[in-house]
Amino acid sequence: MKTKLTFIGVCIVLLFGCSLANAKQTLYKLGNSPFFTPPLTSIADLNNLVSSVPEDIKAGFALAGLPELYQPFMNQYPDAEIREIRVAKGETLAWMLYKKNGKGPVRITRNVSWGADSPFKAYELDIDYNGSRYVMVIPFACGNLALREVSNIPAPVVEPPKENLPPQTIAFALPETANCNTPATVDARKSNDPDGTVEKVSITATGPDGKVVLDTVLTEKPFVTDFARPCGKTTIQVTAVDNLGLAGNTVDLAVEGVRSTRLVGDVAFMRQFDPSNWAVIRTGIEHYFTDSFSVLALLGGGAKTGGNIGEPVFVADLLAKYSYGDAFAAVGLGGWVSDGNSDNKLEDNDLDVVTELGYRVCGDPGDMNFSVFAEARFGTDELENVAKYGKYGIGLRVQF
Repeated sequence: MKTKLTFIGVCIVLLFGCSLANAKQTLYKLGNSPFFTPPLTSIADLNNLVSSVPEDIKAGFALAGLPELYQPFMNQYPDAEIREIRVAKGETLAWMLYKKNGKGPVRITRNVSWGADSPFKAYELDIDYNGSRYVMVIPFACGNLALREVSNIPAPVVEPPKENLPPQTIAFALPETANCNTPATVDARKSNDPDGTVEKVSITATGPDGKVVLDTVLTEKPFVTDFARPCGKTTIQVTAVDNLGLAGNTVDLAVEGVRSTRLVGDVAFMRQFDPSNWAVIRTGIEHYFTDSFSVLALLGGGAKTGGNIGEPVFVADLLAKYSYGDAFAAVGLGGWVSDGNSDNKLEDNDLDVVTELGYRVCGDPGDMNFSVFAEARFGTDELENVAKYGKYGIGLRVQF
């Protein structure tokens, strides 16, 4: 009977002890039993706490039943995000470490509630271990390391991959028109990519006969290359590709290759205010030095179509011509030879100053094309009265 009463008494004591251990402890003041002194005033002080008493921290985790958390705490602390918080009245901590009167071994109290009206300042940080996140709290006033809560580590937020935007191809080819077999430059240096870099530019050029004259991929800036243009129209496709291999828009370009020497012929109606009129036909060649500068050598003759003075004529002209787009101007010297009266300035042979203004009305420069022009001729010995002795006319010129 005595043994039975003793056993019952022991059980009552154990149950009472467990009840006390799990009862909520209410604190109204911090600092009477600090884990670390002096009080914390900065993160530098917190760093000093962690580095100064590692064995006390290790012992505290063991008292809390979490010895395995010590090493993760020490490893993660240097890179942890340390937050300054305030713990309000009624908030509860799972456990708190302390030293009685700030001395002796590390002790632990569990289920601690803050009971004062004023919140206390503390540092807070997270320690992750074995799929759980432990939120640790360290009050400024005492440094008593405490566990606030344990939760699952949140799943990382995976942002959907951003859509790769295509690069913008910007390119041009110059000069647009030039002699056959002269260089054409393709320049794509201004191509860009809004969310990356342009890594390469592909260029394909196809001649008028359908044959590929250039097929290249430029992998180094400034993405510029040259090729010899064939005669006729060459089409060019330029495409930029970004650092992820995405191709941008394709830019279509064209250059023209023209023969440096072209056969020309023209017919003109010339009038001298005598009045006398001539229908003049000339043929010859035009040689291009550049796409805008050329020289014309023309030979021909003219039949008088009206008037009382003048005979059929032979003409030989050498003109320097400058073209600007479809328009052109020319100036030079010409011979006007006839069987007329050499003593009459209206009929004599002349070395003329010849001027022209004209415009190409149809056809490409590299192909057969037609131009209209206005021409004025003045004998070098008749400049004192160009209105009387000069010859003025309009004509049509074809270039083959």
